[in-house]
Amino acid sequence: MDSLMKVTPLNYIFFTGNSQTYQFDADTLKPSEVYLFTANAAANVKIDKNPISTYKKEIEAFAKKSGFRKFYQSQQPLYRQIYDDYKRKVNLEKQWKWLEKNFEAKNDCYVIYTSPLINGLNYTTGYTEGDFKLIEMVLPAVSDPEGKSGKASEAFNTRVMFTEIDHNYVDIPSKKLKADIEAALKDRNKWVNKKAYGTEYYPNGEKVFNEYMTFAVFILYAQENWKRDPKLIAEIEKEVIEIMISRGFTKMNEFTATLKNLRSKGKKQKIDQLYPALIKWCAVQ
Repeated sequence: MDSLMKVTPLNYIFFTGNSQTYQFDADTLKPSEVYLFTANAAANVKIDKNPISTYKKEIEAFAKKSGFRKFYQSQQPLYRQIYDDYKRKVNLEKQWKWLEKNFEAKNDCYVIYTSPLINGLNYTTGYTEGDFKLIEMVLPAVSDPEGKSGKASEAFNTRVMFTEIDHNYVDIPSKKLKADIEAALKDRNKWVNKKAYGTEYYPNGEKVFNEYMTFAVFILYAQENWKRDPKLIAEIEKEVIEIMISRGFTKMNEFTATLKNLRSKGKKQKIDQLYPALIKWCAVQ
C-alpha cells in the first residue's frame, strides 16, 4: 500500500472506496453481492479493475499474519467511542437538514466510514437506485484540536464533515451550469496556485468552482448555526479562508464575500439560485 500511495494518493481512494466490495469470512475475503466496483474514478484518473480483487491474496495474508481480525474485535470499545463522538460532537442530522432546506437536492441515506488512521484523506461518493440516493463519506475520526474547546472544537469537526457532505448538494447545480463555469474560470491560474500541493486534483473550472463553493457554503452554515456567537463566526471564516489560500485557492476571501453578499440579498432563495450571479462575478475577475 505504501508503494502504491507513493505513485498517487488517489490509490487510497481506489482502495478504501472499494473496501465494501469484499467482506471477511474467517480469513478469506468474499465478494459482496451488493457492492461490485464502487470506486473507479477520482479527479481525472480512471481505473478498470477493482484493486481489492488485484491484491486480494496479499490483503488476506496481511490480515492473517498481523492478527487483524482478532485486533479488530478487541478494539470494539474504541470503535463505539468513535461512533458516539460523531453523534455527540458533529451532528450529521443538523447539517443534513440545513442542506436539504437550502438546496434543491435531496438525499435519502448517509453512510460514514471512519478510522483514526485516515487523518485528512477524506472524500465523498454516492449511489442512485431509482429514486433512492445513498451518500457515502470517508472521514477521519472526531478529534480535539489543540487550542480549541467547546464550540470551537465542535466547529472544527463540523467543518471536516460538512465540506464533504455538501459536495452532494453543491456539485449538482454546477453540473447543470458546467459550460458557464468552465467559461468563467477558463484562466485556471487566476483561481489556483498551481504550485500548491493538491491543486492538480482539481483539473478544470468546474472542480475548482465546486471546491471554493464547498467551503464558502460552510461559512453560510456557520453564520446560521452559531449566529449568537459572532466572535466564533469570525474565527471560523478567518480559519477557512486561510486554509483554502494555503491549499492554493487564492481568491477564497473574495469568493466568500461575494457569496455572502448574494445570500444576504436573497435569503429566501435556494443557494442553487445564487449560482448564475456568482458565476457572472467569477467571469469578470
